[in-house]
Amino acid sequence: MAKRDILTNEMIRSAIAKVVTKSFTTIELIEILEDIEPIIISELKSKILRNWRAEIGKAISRFEDETNKIKKKLPTSKKQARWEKKN
Repeated sequence: MAKRDILTNEMIRSAIAKVVTKSFTTIELIEILEDIEPIIISELKSKILRNWRAEIGKAISRFEDETNKIKKKLPTSKKQARWEKKN
């Protein structure tokens, strides 16, 4: 099991529901996750000292693939991914 699997699709779905606008960045979603899932994020930070945000980004990508509820707005070559909610 990958370390990012600690974040379930339901946790990510809850965070996305708290986003007010249709589009958002990975960093914005991470901030929301830190607020609503502090224990899980703390556990993730303790397991991955340097690139824990990247692991959350991978979990968001997994959520996109598995649920088709969001889509990526910018190519992955950009530093910060932007996402858009699908209707």
